[in-house]
Amino acid sequence: MIDSLISFQMNSMEDIILLLFLLSLLIILFYYFRYFIRINYLQIHKPKKTDTKASVIIAVRNAANHIEQTIQSILEQNHANFELIIIDDNSTDDTAKCIQKIKDERISYHKLEEHYGKKRAIEIGIKKSTTKLLLFIDADCIAESRNWLGSMVSSFTNKKRIILAYSRFRPIKYSFLNKIQRFECLLNGIQYLSFAASGYPYMGVGRNLAYHKEVYEKANAFQKHSDVIGGDDDLIINEMGNSDNVAVLMEPSTHTISDAEVSWRSYYYQKRRQLQAGSKYKSTDKIRLAIYGAANVIFYFTYFCLLFGNDNQATILSIFVIKQLMQMLLFDSIMKRLKDRDLLIWLFPLESIYYAIITFIGISTWIWKIDRWK
Repeated sequence: MIDSLISFQMNSMEDIILLLFLLSLLIILFYYFRYFIRINYLQIHKPKKTDTKASVIIAVRNAANHIEQTIQSILEQNHANFELIIIDDNSTDDTAKCIQKIKDERISYHKLEEHYGKKRAIEIGIKKSTTKLLLFIDADCIAESRNWLGSMVSSFTNKKRIILAYSRFRPIKYSFLNKIQRFECLLNGIQYLSFAASGYPYMGVGRNLAYHKEVYEKANAFQKHSDVIGGDDDLIINEMGNSDNVAVLMEPSTHTISDAEVSWRSYYYQKRRQLQAGSKYKSTDKIRLAIYGAANVIFYFTYFCLLFGNDNQATILSIFVIKQLMQMLLFDSIMKRLKDRDLLIWLFPLESIYYAIITFIGISTWIWKIDRWK
């Protein structure tokens, strides 16, 4: 009788794992074909010629190694009617010298006497701007096209007050950390662009983002979430974005590119800041994202459990392979548009390892908080 009970319990556990495996698979496929596939049907935006003045705002701290390249990529834009506002968050290196040696009347440089953090620096930049159209790019980021500024500015309409575009990381050969971050960047891009295209905008990235000043003025998101060190990009979109006022741009002329973190430690702290900002999202957005993330964690966990502890390995493996092929077909076309197609062959190991890493980091954010930008 005891043997029968043990056998029953074991079979029940296997059934539960199998049920979770299939349920998580269905959820993942739902997200693929309900949200992600929409990116492939977004029309190519053809920028209209416009002379509307815009403000490009950059928050910097200890950016001497790359700020000159960033500034030059902005100054070389075909859309020449802009002001470049640089807020230096009390850098301790040669950032000021690098900026001040570039002579251009469109540059407005301000160094803060104290270290306030990126969000405060961005807010100061917004207040110093003299235009209604605000574009944001990071200090280590460059526009991939001279049409970037014109494409972003011309996307504003009477309805479209928020512009979302993609920003990728530069590839580094033989760096697994770089591949992980590029995959994460790709996955995040697919999520926030496709959700926005579906009418559910929830975030943007400060490396490539634009919005009308009235969005900032109405949101009050910076003050409302002053307890969060990051979120200058996420939270204002989450607060003010809707199905009518957000434009999603996919074409390469609207892309920017930057360097990923170079150490696991810096990547870890970056992810913690981002996850803490995500905790302030609207409940519906948090639920939508949590369901997809949890489905992937459960899918990989139950897959490995069933693969090595079940008599139907061939069936489980077949289901897994079919799912991976469907994902690769979908992601292949998306990756082409986002110029990250070289990651396709790494899709399975990167995705499974990424969800293990992000689960660990997510748990750590519940234990203690961080209070630093750089």
